[in-house]
Amino acid sequence: QPIDDLSVLFTAVTQHMALGGYDLLDSTPTGANPGPVYDAHYEAFPFREGIHDDVHIYGLDINATLGFADLTSATSYFDRLGWQTQDASASIYWSNHGSTPLVAVPYSEVDPSRQFTQEFRLTSHDTGPLHWVGGAFYSSLHSVWQEESSNPAVASAATPDGSYFTSYNPYKVTQTAVFGDGSYKFDNNWKLSAGVRWYTYKSQQDEFSWGVDAPYASPAVAPTLITKASNKGFNPRVNLSYEPNKDLNLYATISKGFRPGGANQILDTAP
Repeated sequence: QPIDDLSVLFTAVTQHMALGGYDLLDSTPTGANPGPVYDAHYEAFPFREGIHDDVHIYGLDINATLGFADLTSATSYFDRLGWQTQDASASIYWSNHGSTPLVAVPYSEVDPSRQFTQEFRLTSHDTGPLHWVGGAFYSSLHSVWQEESSNPAVASAATPDGSYFTSYNPYKVTQTAVFGDGSYKFDNNWKLSAGVRWYTYKSQQDEFSWGVDAPYASPAVAPTLITKASNKGFNPRVNLSYEPNKDLNLYATISKGFRPGGANQILDTAP
């Protein structure tokens, strides 16, 4: 805090987790169909099934007194990388009803994501009956869901990498909003507050998948499927409260909220 009217707070958090994972399907392979499931953990092949999760979060808050109001800048950024490997041997063998060989199939999933968020707010700090706040918001999220399961035993001219199912799905969503909210206290008991938020968002998911169990055999022929979603609008809010004493507060609220829509993964059918 260099001066009384200005304060700066920087926050950093990091976390690393590494632990044993779980089998994709816990059952004894006695045939082309799932066998009995026992309490004991069963693995068809000796995989090291691990889960890792690395998270980094950073925040920067700046508060300044401007005389007529307080200005706040809130900035945040996070990045996360999670990955795991499972034994998918029995699961793939049974899902294909024994048409593919029972061989070691490590199923790996890697999911990186990152998000940047910025908000500016002006807040009144007067002592009168009227209080207000206004500001702007921006957010940008990028993530990828990617999975891979393969074995050379099923490699062919059509699927040279021996992939059962490999998928790469980047996803992004951006949000922008401006908002304003105010309250007026008529006396010591009654207070009316109202506000509105205008928002817009756009999201897009690209899907790229191939393999023996996918619609397309190899990345050379697999198309990129693009799914988009977007919306914009206003969200109003009105609240009337009555406080007969310090131990009781009665209120009625009418409001409208929203959350950004996402894109559903599409499993395309090969022509």
